[in-house]
Amino acid sequence: MHHSKGVRRINPKTGDRFRWKDVREDGFIFDHYDYTVVRKNGYIKEHWRDLKSFKIRFDNQSNFSNKVSTWLDNKKLHKGCQHCGYKTHAVGLAWHHIDPSTKEGDISSMKKNTLTRFKKIVFEIWKCIVLCATCHNVEHQR
Repeated sequence: MHHSKGVRRINPKTGDRFRWKDVREDGFIFDHYDYTVVRKNGYIKEHWRDLKSFKIRFDNQSNFSNKVSTWLDNKKLHKGCQHCGYKTHAVGLAWHHIDPSTKEGDISSMKKNTLTRFKKIVFEIWKCIVLCATCHNVEHQR
């Protein structure tokens, strides 16, 4: 699989790129690709962890990440759609940047596993209003 800067190695078991939690023959677990580093052989750098460090990182990350996701969902539900008032399900609501030129990232894809990253998310949502999926699509068509 090609990326703009390099190639991802293929998992021989699946015939596809390595995915989070794939286990290597030596027991190490795939964590992520580092797209900022391309090795001399043309492959994108991979991060692998032993079971103990992966488990510690996963447990801490997922617990904090779940809390942040829940907080964001509750925030969206409390505000509801600023155009039509919908506030039934958080999954039907989106953060919409009022001024796209100030957008530093997509909130839904921002990592939510550290306090520093959480602060960045808070600063980002200050630039947004909440819209339901329909109103959000309409707003982007304008």
